[in-house]
Amino acid sequence: MTPEMREVMAALRGKRFPLEDEKRCQEDIEKALRDFYVGRLISFKREVKLGPGDVVDFMVGLGWKGTAVEVKLKGQPEAIRRQLRRYAGLDQVEGLILVTAKPVGVVGLMNGKPVAEFDLSRAWL
Repeated sequence: MTPEMREVMAALRGKRFPLEDEKRCQEDIEKALRDFYVGRLISFKREVKLGPGDVVDFMVGLGWKGTAVEVKLKGQPEAIRRQLRRYAGLDQVEGLILVTAKPVGVVGLMNGKPVAEFDLSRAWL
């Protein structure tokens, strides 16, 4: 796991995000990231175009490379894994975090890049 990935996980840890509306969840995650990164050199952007047809929910990092953060509250596990593999194959993605309430088992490496899951439902337990 990269240092940026650890920071994103720290920024989200312990917070309750809405699990029924993905856009609202993204808005709340954006606020958590904004609060965490205020005054820091590392920045984040929302809805970043990575390539033709590939738009990741957040990119966190310095310059044009960094950690891709994808929020998925619904979807078929294999379709999600396929999407993440595409992202992991791109040069600007150095690490990848799937933020979800329904983990799909994407941890370790994808295309040689670190991948982690952040389970939103744990904060509600």
